[in-house]
Amino acid sequence: MKNVYNKTKAAELLIELPRFDSRAYRVDYGPPYNINTTAYDVVVYEEKCLGNENNIPSAILPYLKKLPASSLVWVTKNKNDAKVYGHNIQEIILENESRIIGNDEMGGFLVLRGEFLKFMV
Repeated sequence: MKNVYNKTKAAELLIELPRFDSRAYRVDYGPPYNINTTAYDVVVYEEKCLGNENNIPSAILPYLKKLPASSLVWVTKNKNDAKVYGHNIQEIILENESRIIGNDEMGGFLVLRGEFLKFMV
């Protein structure tokens, strides 16, 4: 986890972020965001309202203002880590170029879906 954190913190461009190259598991909860909500809005809400430290590099934040909220997804690399977030665990498929933009201390990774990365490079 620390190695991923170090690579993520050093990134200045989206393409420099580490790839998420694992099976992905998540607990789906809550309604989807408003269609006008950006990825940046999601990060700010999580940090300011929920108190989550997502460990996102500041150089990446301007890119998130141009992406929809649906471009981000919280996942874990195994089912056991996903249990921390709830009981309805689902395995999801992430595109090959998906990148880790942040993480938490419980095994969660905030991932930028690869399908959105191609529009930003």
